Order: sequence, then C-alpha cells, then structure tokens
Amino acid sequence: MVACVVAVVASACVTAQPQTGSPSTAASAPPPLTVVQAPPTPTVLQALPTPVPPTPVPSPTPSPASPTAPTPLAASPTAAPTPSPVAAVPLRLIAELDPPTPRAETEFVLRLSIANAGTRPAHGVYIATSGPWERWSVLAVLPRGAFARDAAGWHITSAIDIPPQQSREIEVHIRADAPSDDQLTFAVREAEPGELN
Repeated sequence: MVACVVAVVASACVTAQPQTGSPSTAASAPPPLTVVQAPPTPTVLQALPTPVPPTPVPSPTPSPASPTAPTPLAASPTAAPTPSPVAAVPLRLIAELDPPTPRAETEFVLRLSIANAGTRPAHGVYIATSGPWERWSVLAVLPRGAFARDAAGWHITSAIDIPPQQSREIEVHIRADAPSDDQLTFAVREAEPGELN
C-alpha cells in the first residue's frame, strides 16, 4: 500500500500602500498555489497475537436434596451399536420367453427364475436389464413387482423373499409393439429397502 500526502500551501499577502489622495483599489496578486507531494512511505504491518482470556466455567451448584424423593442418577452415556455389514446374497438368474420368438403386436411372457445360492434369505430383488424396452410395453410384473427406468437404465424390482438354496419366479407380461432382433440382458442382486415399491 502506498501512502500519499498532499500539502497545499496558499498565501495571500497584501502590502500596505501609503495612502494618498485616492484610495487604491489594486492589491498585489497572490502568488500561485504550490502542491507538495510527500514521497511514498512503505507501511509495515506486524500481526501481534491477541491473548484470549480463558472463559470461566461455572461449577454446578448442588441443590438441596429432598428428604422424601430419591435423587435420580444420571444415565451413563453408551455408544450406539454399529450395525455390521450384511454380506451380499449370491443370486443367479435364468430367463425364458414364452413363446420363444415373440412377434410384433402380440403379448408374451418373460419368465425369470432367480436362485439364492447363499446362506441367508434374499429380501426382494433388483434386476437391471437392457434390450428393446422402448419398443415393448410392460403390462405387469408378478408377483408384487414393478418395471421402471432410472439413470442407469431399465430395471425390474420385486419384493419376493427367496430362502437360501431355493429359487422363485417372476413373470413379466409384455406386448411387443414393434419387431426386434435385440438381445435381452439381465443382472440380478438383492434389492435395497428403498428400491422396492
């Protein structure tokens, strides 16, 4: 930062003239204004720590205990139990079309058989899928299921429970609105609670 000091010096001096018979109206002209600029002086700032006085903590004032009422004891704080991560359930999927080659303007069934190869039950399934879903209309997902699209693509969800070492079926009833030779692909996993309708 540069500091600049400007001083303005102005003076007006009038010399007294001897008075003669006529008054003099002429006064001498004042000298011109002079502007003086001081050279810039660097300013050095130094940060000094400001001591912060300690804040006094008031000590609790004991209240007199009532002779008839017992004094309640404060509950000791306990940590909330941390949930242990749940192992993923290994699921397998087999897809079958009925009829095997659906035609345009016809209804058909996509049968999905999902097997639980794990040691605990699967509570609901999420099946990511790709294929000609823009040219097909999904009429129903049975039992208790839904078909939807999200940022990742198309998916089928169902709230079915699959016990360990067993399998369950989901049927997707579809109408082919236009012919398609596209393949269907699927990826299955156990659904998260917020994904089930």
